[in-house]
Amino acid sequence: GKTTTMRLIHMAERPTAGEVRVSGYSSDKVTERDLWKVRRRVGYVFQDFRLLPGRTAIENVAFALEVTGTPPRAIQPKAQRLLSQVGLSTKA
Repeated sequence: GKTTTMRLIHMAERPTAGEVRVSGYSSDKVTERDLWKVRRRVGYVFQDFRLLPGRTAIENVAFALEVTGTPPRAIQPKAQRLLSQVGLSTKA
């Protein structure tokens, strides 16, 4: 149930009936080209973490921010804030 719900919200799966709406995008109308816009608005923490081995928690978060276009000067402060929001600031 929980995994399926998250996959529907992330639009990794389409519902068999009805629709899922995320940030104004409908699962039955969103194009493959626009899926990245939906997925950038959804925080998704995988059960098996999918972290880069050999990197610290803050380095993993910083990497995600870097590849999604966060300005370089904003990466470290934002990574710290995000870890703090989920209670992991001491693991940075």
